[in-house]
Amino acid sequence: MPITADTRAADERFWRTQEARRQQLGQPACSQSNMSWAMFDMPGDIAIVIHGESDCLNCFFHHKGQGGHRYFSTRLTDHQISTGTTAEPLRNLLGAIARVRKPEAIIVLGTCPVEVIGDRFEEVVSEVADDTGVTMVALHTHGLALMPLHRIQDWMYGTLASLAPTAPADRSGINLLGVPQGLDMTELQAILTDLGLALNGTYPGGTSLEDWQRIPVATATYAVDASMYRKLGRALKKLGQPTHDVPMPLGISGTRAFFSAIADKEGVAHRLDAALATREAAFAPAIEAFRARAAGRRIALCVRMLKTHRVELLAHGGLSPFGLLTELGFQVEVLVQGPTEDHARARYVELLEKHGLNGVPVTPFPGPWKLGEVLSAGGFHGAIMSDVARNVVEEVGLPWVSTGALRPGLSGMTDNLARLGALLP
Repeated sequence: MPITADTRAADERFWRTQEARRQQLGQPACSQSNMSWAMFDMPGDIAIVIHGESDCLNCFFHHKGQGGHRYFSTRLTDHQISTGTTAEPLRNLLGAIARVRKPEAIIVLGTCPVEVIGDRFEEVVSEVADDTGVTMVALHTHGLALMPLHRIQDWMYGTLASLAPTAPADRSGINLLGVPQGLDMTELQAILTDLGLALNGTYPGGTSLEDWQRIPVATATYAVDASMYRKLGRALKKLGQPTHDVPMPLGISGTRAFFSAIADKEGVAHRLDAALATREAAFAPAIEAFRARAAGRRIALCVRMLKTHRVELLAHGGLSPFGLLTELGFQVEVLVQGPTEDHARARYVELLEKHGLNGVPVTPFPGPWKLGEVLSAGGFHGAIMSDVARNVVEEVGLPWVSTGALRPGLSGMTDNLARLGALLP
């Protein structure tokens, strides 16, 4: 097709439309890169094959950490990609991994080049899996389609759960999905015991392939912001297991709401006060003293700044810390990274209202480089934010706390009070 003024104009319209979609989605990512990061330190004997050119491994630190040895690449050449002769390199690599490594499972992730040429590599994966008897899964991941971070993780979780055997005849315990890292497991187990409940597993943090295969054993899964897990929810439904939404267990009120939602569904709400009241009361004096110092302090909760596979940081649009901050007496306003035009502002208001934050002030900012200036001009006393903007915020002399540093549960309040004390006068 010859390049003309019309084709250039059409191309420009296409990319402007793509950019508008990207900005509306917020925090989109390459699904291959994001999924690769998420499985990096996953326990268990699995192998991940990146089906593409060698540079496709360089979008994440595949050579670092305890999981680096499990990553492989077909290292396709330009000739193989341009001629579509990609099947043999993949077949040979999968066969070698199955014979030599003998992993529990092999997950094959696609990349942009193989997606562009329409490589149906799942056919090769299925053939080699049948020949070797090793469980193999082919996923058409790539960086060409715009996809929010939580959808990528949901895709991965749903895939892992689908590897589970058929639904068990006997079920026991509950699953917790999307609870933050740093949850005190001793406290969690104690409260569930007081409620008369048992825990089957917490997902996804530190879960192995074997753990994912055990997920159907539970009677139900309780998910923080269940709206993020549509694919996983469908997979669990096929296995006869319901998924219920629960709040983020952050702060005293948030933790009570979390256990209250579970207790209501499990029919043990009458045991809730006995399980929580004494533990909650232990923090009352410290919280009262903190609130007295926090009165009048304007804090910015900055969202849509993260590229992460940690689903607890993506839950509720990144707004989960709001309840904890207001519980501690701060005056909280929301700053959203994204377009600053009027049409975009309306979407941000909708985001807050969706999560029950009606009337909360919201201000957009275009990127991390502008955040310090926006915070300073807005008269804020500090910020909860991603550390990617730490330099510009510290340049204007404002204290900040990393979004990922806040700890869940009742016992997490000790650490939270200490960390958030940095925002006090």
